[in-house]
Amino acid sequence: MKKFLSVILCIILFFSYFILEISINFGSAFSESSIKNVSKNISLTNKNIKPEDITPENLYWETTLQTVYDIASEYNVAEEKINDLLESENAKDFIANYINKISSSVIKNDGTELDKDEIENYIKESVNEYLSNNQDISSKDKENISKFVDEHSYKIVEKLPDTKEITNNLDPEFLSFIQKFFSSNTRLILGFIVCASIIGIILLQLKNKKYLLYLGTTFVIATIINLLFSLTINPLLTSLIDYNSNIVLSTIKLFSNGIVKTYTITNVVILCISIILLIIYNVLIIKKTK
Repeated sequence: MKKFLSVILCIILFFSYFILEISINFGSAFSESSIKNVSKNISLTNKNIKPEDITPENLYWETTLQTVYDIASEYNVAEEKINDLLESENAKDFIANYINKISSSVIKNDGTELDKDEIENYIKESVNEYLSNNQDISSKDKENISKFVDEHSYKIVEKLPDTKEITNNLDPEFLSFIQKFFSSNTRLILGFIVCASIIGIILLQLKNKKYLLYLGTTFVIATIINLLFSLTINPLLTSLIDYNSNIVLSTIKLFSNGIVKTYTITNVVILCISIILLIIYNVLIIKKTK
């Protein structure tokens, strides 16, 4: 009976741990600190994307960027000045703020709203701050850039979806599932199940020390499957998100790389601990048989 109950608890432990890992790692990728780190590596002028990853339909941002260059030239703003602005810390902060508010609304469901006016105001504030802090730009260039942004920032805003547009384009049931899956309550419940399963296995197999075998085996299998699952994260996110730009594609890859990194570190540590448990169990068995 104890063996049967232990196996049942191992199965429960396996699935609860597997789901908990997904919830924690995917959720942490959209934390404010993680988003800031990702935004620092996003290049709005980046052309270093594999050719096979780009199709004519995906050149959305590239077309927009060229339009920005063309209009900026009418204000005597050189292309390199636009590139400097797009790669500035202020632009990175804007990206971080934008992604954070979108994820807070869509994934965390914390009531955060981001509308078109707010996006446009933040763009203007970011540009003005960039210009005021940059002493290498002449007063005439600052005037031209400021005028260009004031008169044409709305065209960029039109290309950026706000929280309402994103939520309206998602299936309500899928949106509800995502919000519940990544909620703190779900993690607490899963964490409780994991802890309860571990305690149950230990209590059932405490006398003969077989809890080492059950826990070690369960976590070895779980971590190996988790590591294999991490290999599918990049193509999974790419398939789920209908990207229309190589900038979006590179951003997805940055997020997936972050998730894979935490997945790998966490599971390698757990795998090592699991192997140690199995080694200890086998050492105890050998000593017992002598």
